[in-house]
Amino acid sequence: MNRQRAYLAGLMPALLLIGLFYIWPALWAIWVSLTDLNLSTLGGTTAFVGVDNYRRFFSDPDFPLVLRNTGVFVFASAVLGQFGLGLGLALLFDHAEARGFGLARPAYAAVLLAWISPLVLVGFIWLGMLEFYDGALNAMLVGLGREPIDWLGRFPMTAIIVADIWRGTAFAMVILLAAVRSVPRSISEAAQLDGAGTWRRFIDQTWPLIQGVASLTLVLTIISALGGFLLIDALTRGANFQTTTLALYAYDRAFAQFEIGYGAAIGVLILGLNLVCALIIARIAGGRR
Repeated sequence: MNRQRAYLAGLMPALLLIGLFYIWPALWAIWVSLTDLNLSTLGGTTAFVGVDNYRRFFSDPDFPLVLRNTGVFVFASAVLGQFGLGLGLALLFDHAEARGFGLARPAYAAVLLAWISPLVLVGFIWLGMLEFYDGALNAMLVGLGREPIDWLGRFPMTAIIVADIWRGTAFAMVILLAAVRSVPRSISEAAQLDGAGTWRRFIDQTWPLIQGVASLTLVLTIISALGGFLLIDALTRGANFQTTTLALYAYDRAFAQFEIGYGAAIGVLILGLNLVCALIIARIAGGRR
């Protein structure tokens, strides 16, 4: 009993922080999503409206487009881009360092630099490259005698996906590289002596040992993409709903249209999607053990 109390006392600071900064805001958001709270009428009365905000969102004519944009952005950026590319880079850097390539560490630092840069700075960097009149890419095209391209106007979704992959890949790479390095090299070397190729060694030896970490990394990248809106807002402002995701739509409704209750309802739906994704991937990972 005394040992249990000691453990509980040691956990209390962390539990208090989790409750204060995660559980309480989530519960408050759920409550607000059931009201008609509006910043433009903050001095007036706030009425309980039940699930009306949720009904309103699902009947919103913009709902299918926003949901499609979110699915495309999350799958292309988080799953294919950040996770897929991060895994590839982790394997590449592990192989390069094992062979003693001198450029491995500088290249690793260059990839990591994008991740540690503030999102606002990343937005300015990509605006500087993709801007129509003074962008670096169009300056190169004009210098080569080509016509400038309106990158953000013609390819807004592609632009934000590429920018988000550039910024977020290092996160997945760092975690997966640590997992790959934890795999004993003797296992791979033994398989290589048996004649197994690179792909077969990865599927049979490496992947089963890093699958748990890889599943967690995938969940974290999906959650980050579902909740991310700052980079999208900085580059395209939603591009007339061409790049408006659930997070950006919730932000716009809550803080541009002042409909806090409606925006909170969309935020709660994002939280629900995060939980569903986490449960699905955890079930898949658990079923393959």
